[in-house]
Amino acid sequence: MYLRNTTSVIFSASGELAAAAARGLHREGATVCLSARHPVQAQELASAVSPEYPVAAVDVLDEAAIETFLRDVRSRTGRLDLVFNGVGPSAQEAGSGTPSTALDYEQFTSGVALIVGGQFLTARTAARLWQEWGEAGTIVLLTSSMSRLKMGNMTVISAASAAVEGLARTLAAEYGRFGIRVVCVNGTAFPETETIRETTELQAQAAGIPAEAIAASMASGFSLGRGPSLKEFGDLIAFLATDAGAILNSHVIDADRGALNVI
Repeated sequence: MYLRNTTSVIFSASGELAAAAARGLHREGATVCLSARHPVQAQELASAVSPEYPVAAVDVLDEAAIETFLRDVRSRTGRLDLVFNGVGPSAQEAGSGTPSTALDYEQFTSGVALIVGGQFLTARTAARLWQEWGEAGTIVLLTSSMSRLKMGNMTVISAASAAVEGLARTLAAEYGRFGIRVVCVNGTAFPETETIRETTELQAQAAGIPAEAIAASMASGFSLGRGPSLKEFGDLIAFLATDAGAILNSHVIDADRGALNVI
């Protein structure tokens, strides 16, 4: 329980990776405060990790709502140590499996804006408030292996993931002098998640092959014999919140158990 007397904030807590992060932080004793665009979707998680704090209704593209939530968390708990944003569209919303030649431009721009814009707004709002308070903390951005994988029909996620990694480096350089760390976790295909199951189906439809064939190929592509679990992801986020994790700043951390197809 090495995160006792710390407070972590989770944006987009209705997502599966955000929920895993919240559970990992909670296991190590952190006070965890959740927000989601639709709070009812995170109520079950809240009952497990933060029953004393209601899920806040926050759209990660609404900077005023982000600031209100962060100020309220600090007022209630007395501190703010880590901010994690698990924002991301569903595979279908992101056009996964759709050729770029058929992808609607609005779908492309709205998907990139949600992912990159959402990460940008939560990160800079937290950094601005820490500077105002004369405090510091850790910002954890979320990206995916599509930033470096060579896979067709994944236009939105590929473009957005690469942009988030660039964002992490420039924000780390800007905020470092205030003691604020920015790290980026690059997750690779968590087979437990609905997003990966949906992506597999859509890619299979586009390729005209059984979804089982794609799933089998994905499952065999790890040097440690299997892909990462959600619990392992949560444990990693918790580690990044510790003093031991303070050596990392500006880094993109591959949470993939040695994926063989990530350059």
